[in-house]
Formats: sequence, structure tokens, C-alpha cells
Amino acid sequence: MTRYIATAAILVIGCLNLSANGAETDREPPVFQVNEGDYVYFRLVSATLVSPDGSRQPSHHIEVTEWTLAGGRVGAERVIGTIPTSHIGSDGTVRESDSSEFLIQFSPRKTYTFDIRQTNMMGRRGEILGRVDISMNALGTLQESINVSPGNFRQWTLTVRGTAAEGGAKYNSEIVLAFAGVSRHYELKSIDIPSNSPIRSTQPHPPLLRVYIDENGKPLPNNPMRAHAKAWSLDFPSGKSNVWEVREGVGASYLIRLRCANTIFTEVHLLDRRDIRAEDFRLNDGIIMEEMSRNQLESRAVRFRFAPVAIP
Repeated sequence: MTRYIATAAILVIGCLNLSANGAETDREPPVFQVNEGDYVYFRLVSATLVSPDGSRQPSHHIEVTEWTLAGGRVGAERVIGTIPTSHIGSDGTVRESDSSEFLIQFSPRKTYTFDIRQTNMMGRRGEILGRVDISMNALGTLQESINVSPGNFRQWTLTVRGTAAEGGAKYNSEIVLAFAGVSRHYELKSIDIPSNSPIRSTQPHPPLLRVYIDENGKPLPNNPMRAHAKAWSLDFPSGKSNVWEVREGVGASYLIRLRCANTIFTEVHLLDRRDIRAEDFRLNDGIIMEEMSRNQLESRAVRFRFAPVAIP
């Protein structure tokens, strides 16, 4: 009798463990967080003017300016982007292009202005028709948008309104910004090709390594990173040529291509590491390993190690 009770108890515990594991598996991933100090890319979706008499919006372009505060006062200013009139529709919709994207830092020391300026016949700046300010306060609004649609970054938007009293603006105005990723920068610290790696069996001599990193199928700037010595394992120096920017929060996919340049006419393919997420560059102490099949030892995997760096 005691044996049957013990067996039943084990079965119950097993079922509880299965339920717990199932609950763990079904748990939703954490909601993406944007924090104070983060640099965030936004794309300007639209910039509209509210005319008092309902007349058509005049021809205009947009200037985006970053203001840095010092001692509670406005210090330095710099124009970080301009959207020409040709990229703005009659209803204020902005055509998606490189010029419609801006990098904003959520910091108490930074504020940004979007000046909607009239475009005159001479192509000059013209008067300010509308103006919208973006400050640290917008971080909470962005996070609320993320919380509403945590799994769909295309729904993460900011709608900000400005009044005619701001900056001498002529009309009330409104802009819509779409989230385009949190900017993170990393440097490649080292590559290790272990002694039992299959790559070594195909290369008679230590390689002169070159590393390429692609984002969504397009090479990142600074491609390639070149080694200055022939070796199976080596460290890479810090510097501008070894800074890689990735974007978190937008589902970007990264590919590391490892090549050997120890040849006269062409490079030799050594390894492609696919399906890397932006977050992978900082997880696991920045180590990204070669993918191995189940019957291969993990100790044979090539290891790339990255480390975060401050935005240049």
C-alpha cells in the first residue's frame, strides 16, 4: 500500500512539474523598454498644419534641431536633419527615405524642435509656420504606445502637437513619429577558432581574418574589419574602424561573415553565422558562437566576442 501511495505522489509531482514547465513556456516575453539616456531612431511620418480658415497648407519643408541644455539654459544647437519640400505631400505626409529618419536621445539635457518652415521661390528657409518640441517627457508616451502593442513595433508611434504660440509659429501643428529602433554600438573584441574546429582541417596555415556584418541583408558601415596578423585566435583593437551599430526593438537580423584574406586574388569563405538578433551582441557576455549541429561538440565552435561602446 505504501508503495502505491509513493508512486501516486511521484506522478502528481511529475504532473505539477510539467504544468510549471508549460507555464514557463507559455509566458509572454518581456515588454520592450526604452530607458532614459537611450538614443532612439524615429521616422517622421507626417507634419501637418492647422490653418485657422481651413485653407490648404502652404508649401513647406522641415528642419530638425537638437538643443543641448547646460546649467538649465540652452547651450549648443545643431541641425540634425532637413526634409525637403519635395518629400512632403499636400496632406503633410512625409515620404519614407533616409532624410525622414532622426536620432533622438531621451535625456533631461536634450530637447528637439521640428520647425515647419515655408518654402519661398528662392528656396530660402522662410518663416516658421509650425513648431513642435520633443523633450524627455515624450519617453513616457512612447513607452505607453509600446505597452499597448508590445509585439508590433510598427504600432509604436509618437503624436506630438504644437501651438501657434511656440517659437513664433503661425499655425498650430502636429507631427507623427514612428519608432525605428534603439541605437546600440559594439566593438569586436576577439575571435577564437579552437584547435578542434573543422575550419582548421581545411586551412593549412593560420588565416588573415576579415569580418563582415550584414543587417537585414545589407552590409553595415566599416565592412570589413581586418586582422593585422595571421592567427587562429586574436584580439582586435578599439577604434573608429571597429564600431558596429545595431538597432534593438525592430526585429533586425544580423549575419557575421568570416573570411580569410591570406590569398592573392580572392577571399576564402570560412564561416557564416546567421540569424543574430541585435540583443545577442550584449547577451552571454557578448559571445556569439558558431551554430553547431546536435552531434557536434560545442567546444569546436568559433567564438566572436563583442563589447558595448559609447555612441561616437
